[in-house]
Amino acid sequence: MTPHAGSAPLVTLGRRTQLLATIEALRFVAQILLAAVAAFGALSLVVRVPIAIVRVHTVADLLRVTLGSPVTVLCLAAALAVPVLAPRNQGWTAWSAGKRRAMQATLILVPVVVCGIAALGSQTLARVGIVAPFENADHTFALAPNFCYGENRGRPPVHALMCTDSLGMRAMPGRSPAVNETDLRKSRVLLVGDSFVFGSGVADADTLANALGQLGPELQIGNFAMPGLGFSSYIRQLRAVAQRFRPDWVVVGFNKGNDVGLVDSWERQRALGDFAYLLSALLLIELDLYPIEQREDLAWMDERNIAPAVRAEFAKSVAQLAELQRELGFRIAVFSYYGPTTLFEDPGTRLGWKFTWPTNGGWDADPALHIAGDGHPTAAANRMFATEIARMIESNKDR
Repeated sequence: MTPHAGSAPLVTLGRRTQLLATIEALRFVAQILLAAVAAFGALSLVVRVPIAIVRVHTVADLLRVTLGSPVTVLCLAAALAVPVLAPRNQGWTAWSAGKRRAMQATLILVPVVVCGIAALGSQTLARVGIVAPFENADHTFALAPNFCYGENRGRPPVHALMCTDSLGMRAMPGRSPAVNETDLRKSRVLLVGDSFVFGSGVADADTLANALGQLGPELQIGNFAMPGLGFSSYIRQLRAVAQRFRPDWVVVGFNKGNDVGLVDSWERQRALGDFAYLLSALLLIELDLYPIEQREDLAWMDERNIAPAVRAEFAKSVAQLAELQRELGFRIAVFSYYGPTTLFEDPGTRLGWKFTWPTNGGWDADPALHIAGDGHPTAAANRMFATEIARMIESNKDR
């Protein structure tokens, strides 16, 4: 009898078993990753449905906004693929129960940790104190003062260094914070708005505020825009800032449906929704589907899709701005980025507000005027917008 006669087949069987176990481990990794995709999609779908119900008026529009989304397709595809990839052969069971549990825990935690690092690292940690506004002593929103942050936007990514001044507002090269200046010979112009006016994606020298200051040296510019804010938040900013700045003009950068939806009564309800949408947007950006998703969102800029309840809330904010105007005596100009708007028409006409918009109505489709895959204005677009705003101020300064 040969002592090792049966050893070779046993070794071969052991290697085969280990190979099968490894294959099952990889299959389980794929399963977890697909489940993560499904979770992203499901979360986005849950968020989209109530927002879509508010924003659209027909069943067809509701289906287009929800089921027509790329993230929803990913959700459904992943949900169907997960059961197919469930472990089925004997390789996985060759491991001990403790080893299987440890491997399962590891395979579940690794994607979660990786996704968490991707979300926090690229979207939050790198932006601490610059993009996320905080409430300051004046109960308004400000960014971290004297802070610089490099940001990549668009496809392909465009890099821009963005800095704040000593007040936590967007810096203007070679200028001290306008609110600290006391040159009464200049017309004081205060800009409020969201990331478009703030200048997300462009350098400090290429913002709308800086372009306007270069066109009109007789103008004293204050850029008090803030990424992510809406019209009701602009009012809150003005109440504190205008008392100190005492502007002659307040220029409101307005994005139709995007700004209208961010009113006080909606901000708390949308907090979770915005976070969930951020998660789904991360996935879409990595899969290069973001431009498709963005075009769908830009369709919401159409003010015809704004629900009556939202219009009513917006009208309250307009009335508050009119009250502040009467109190401090400044003039108001509304720059509507996406063309004429009827949302201000009645109060604007009565109060003498001025309205202007890009003469190039297709600027958001011109590669030279918008950041591809992102939508924010480029330096060239900001110069064009500044020219139109300066022209409007000049033509109305003595009226």
